Amino acid sequence: DFVLGKKGVDLFLFNNEKYEEAINIMNESVEGRGNKSEINTLVFWLQTAVLKYAANKDNEEERENVINVYSKAMDILEYQLKTEKKQEDIDKVKSGIANLEEIFSKSGAPDCTALVHLFTPKFQATPEDIQLLKKITMLLDKYNCNDADLFVKASENLYKLEPSAESAYMVAKLYLKKADYEKASGYYKEAIQQQSDSMLLAKYYYELATLTHAKGGMPETARSYAYKAIANNPKDGNPYLLIGLIYAGSAKECGTNEFEQKAVYWVAVDKFIRAKAVDPSISENANKEIMTYSQYFPNTEEAFFYNFNAGDTYEVGCWINEKTQVRFP
Repeated sequence: DFVLGKKGVDLFLFNNEKYEEAINIMNESVEGRGNKSEINTLVFWLQTAVLKYAANKDNEEERENVINVYSKAMDILEYQLKTEKKQEDIDKVKSGIANLEEIFSKSGAPDCTALVHLFTPKFQATPEDIQLLKKITMLLDKYNCNDADLFVKASENLYKLEPSAESAYMVAKLYLKKADYEKASGYYKEAIQQQSDSMLLAKYYYELATLTHAKGGMPETARSYAYKAIANNPKDGNPYLLIGLIYAGSAKECGTNEFEQKAVYWVAVDKFIRAKAVDPSISENANKEIMTYSQYFPNTEEAFFYNFNAGDTYEVGCWINEKTQVRFP
């Protein structure tokens, strides 16, 4: 089998028109060698499969063969990466993996339809095979097939079998993309419980705050998540922007008269100002929101009617309960 591998590679190198014969020889070599297969054999095995597919692009079996060869070759090299001891050998395996990925990505073989068609029966046969689930989610994610039901099911199964903050976050993003806010929210909370990195926690909390706001009906909860994002990453101004938008969106529901409702825009703009103060990179966005909502401030006559002058302290009630300063458009 070792010699067959070399024979297949040499046949391809010296006469690649004999790619069918070469791939059959290398098939036999890899079948016999298994995880001991040589890196060179695996790389040219895939290269030969790609050449055969290029000559028969209307043949879906050849497309699936490229995906199968890539999948098997990657499994072998990933096994070798875990078991090799010498750095020199580890570097060779990494180089082989990089070559496989480049050949595969340029082959034109991987598309969502082919990947889903290939892996669906495998998933149905062994839905709790962790290595298979990782392979499915990795490939479908890499080739932007996140909308596929197979990707959702495989990601959920992977999380159940091997729960982690990262896998919970991935599933949360899937359901967010489908606008299933309830399930997305649940998985975001799972991710938060298992995450210890403050920057990632800030990201998770901010995205959870955003979807809670998008879902509607829970502005106070959305604000709470945004403040937790700030606590984990005080230099990010986006949560402040979000809080400002949450406040602005609540203006019609806060207050018993038009003046009190318009006063909500003061605290909204306060947050936009705070956003660009802590994070100058978002100044342009913050300034747009400031311009948009400043025009809705109470005017001088409205404020005077309620005994308020420019510079006075005003407390917005409702669920917001924040103090601000009276000013006019």
